[in-house]
Amino acid sequence: SDYEDAEPVLFTGHTRQEWSGGGVYQGQVVRGRREGEGQMTWTSGKIFIGQWRGDKFNGHGMLHASSERGCTYNGQFLDGQCHGVGRCEWTLRGTWYDGEWHNGFQHGMGEAGALRGSGGKDRGQPGISRLPSMVAHICRMEKGERQENLAVSHVVPEPGAMLRVELHASAQDTAL
Repeated sequence: SDYEDAEPVLFTGHTRQEWSGGGVYQGQVVRGRREGEGQMTWTSGKIFIGQWRGDKFNGHGMLHASSERGCTYNGQFLDGQCHGVGRCEWTLRGTWYDGEWHNGFQHGMGEAGALRGSGGKDRGQPGISRLPSMVAHICRMEKGERQENLAVSHVVPEPGAMLRVELHASAQDTAL
């Protein structure tokens, strides 16, 4: 029959559909391919929210990997890879890189840092939380490998530079 030889009609517009590899896509499609703004949620827990072109991440977006990988990237993409300027945080390791990316690798100038210690209570001052120390460097990267540290990046001010403010309610304030 004539219908057996016909090409399938590929949808253009906004859709919500289950994807063949597992997961759900909600967003714009052009002729059945993810194109424009959309969100994809995979069964592994991986999520991408952002711009698509030709069924790949392209433009700006946020990619949150599954909990095993423990990383979130917010920035530019090209052909499904981190490419341009973006920030990736590896929450389980307490590290980040904020800078230039090329074909999925940290490449160019950026800030790489690590969170050290926990924000426990300072024994000398009750009720005052101590900020965790952060170590960060402005660095030059090539294909994901740090080539050189160019400068120390001051992420958190020195404790002596912090200002302490205490508010006390008067009897009149508490009567209201």
